[in-house]
Amino acid sequence: KDRVEAVVVPPAPGAAVVKGAVIYGLDPKAVAERMARRTYGIKCDSVFNDGFHKPEKRIFNEERHEYHALDCFKVFVNAKESISCDHTVTQEFRVGTATQPEFRLQVYSCSHRDPRHTDEDGVRPEGIVSIAAPGSGLHRSVTVTMQFGSTQVHVSATNQAGQQVKTQLRFAADTSAIRPTTGLVAFG
Repeated sequence: KDRVEAVVVPPAPGAAVVKGAVIYGLDPKAVAERMARRTYGIKCDSVFNDGFHKPEKRIFNEERHEYHALDCFKVFVNAKESISCDHTVTQEFRVGTATQPEFRLQVYSCSHRDPRHTDEDGVRPEGIVSIAAPGSGLHRSVTVTMQFGSTQVHVSATNQAGQQVKTQLRFAADTSAIRPTTGLVAFG
């Protein structure tokens, strides 16, 4: 499954790279598919799954009356996954507490597939998208869409009031600026 049947090396590899870049620059749709270089996802809490999540990540969410796992990596796309141009993935998240004032969506990446937690080796923060969580109660949610397949990852978030924020993923050089979440719970 992971074996390559043939490796083709063009006679002038440097020229082939330059030609490909020029073709892509003139018509980005000329590249129909590409392989994701990294796994991308959002840091969140999730319902604790014994045997899957690290035991030290287990906490009791008193407002939801259930055990959660902290610092989960909710995958949007996996490394080495074949993705089409303008490939989009949409997922929904809900507040962690009834009085949470905003969603702080922390985007993470890593070079391996299917990470479970954001503190695993090789996982790094890439950026934050913040959007208001109007009202109160545990029913409030945000819809997050990531668009892949171009030279950048585009992230948009829409809350239940219809407010939307969009950004292009800017890779964080100083990871100390990434603050802890204020509680974000993944659906499903």
